[in-house]
Amino acid sequence: MQMRFPFKLGEFLATGKPVIASGISDVKILLKHRTEAMIVKPDDIDTIVEAISYLIEHPDKAAEIGNQGRQKAIELFDFKEQGKPLFTFLQQFS
Repeated sequence: MQMRFPFKLGEFLATGKPVIASGISDVKILLKHRTEAMIVKPDDIDTIVEAISYLIEHPDKAAEIGNQGRQKAIELFDFKEQGKPLFTFLQQFS
């Protein structure tokens, strides 16, 4: 199954800052709301305002979301991590 994920979102997550993302494509499948990112309804200003308010009012949780988002970015996009299964597979033939 091919996953669809906005490319820039991985870069934003990698910063370690809390990210607010629209729940489009496979974003809601790959990221946990209020754990790895703040997932909002597309085109819904109220949920964006709620997400921003939550992050401002809960700075410790905001930092935790940023750190968890960074870990998710490494898991999903780091070439070294992504290459490990391929390397292991290819070692079978040497």
